[in-house]
Amino acid sequence: MALVLCPTKSATVKLKAIPMEKSSTALVPCIISPGMFPDEYAVEIELTSGKVLSLFAESSDLESIDLEHNKAYLKVKLPGEQETGKEILMYLPKESLETGNHWFEFPREQVKQLA
Repeated sequence: MALVLCPTKSATVKLKAIPMEKSSTALVPCIISPGMFPDEYAVEIELTSGKVLSLFAESSDLESIDLEHNKAYLKVKLPGEQETGKEILMYLPKESLETGNHWFEFPREQVKQLA
């Protein structure tokens, strides 16, 4: 069984194990621009809160790349079964520049679940 550790919401740093066997893939709309390397893109995700999450991603981490309009969809993992609510926990393909972490909670309405 593969487990991934993610931070919890408590004030002190705690980690909990999340099984990834039952993970699914989802797409998150993002703004892209060419990166420094041929297969790299700078990715920005605008959240409904107005905050921006940014990271670098390879083309294999993206779908429907539209460089003319600087749009694409970032592929993320949804671990196991999650509680229903306004936010959904996701595992980013690369660490975010703001937090240095793969884990992030996204507004559920911004996510398109694939499988």
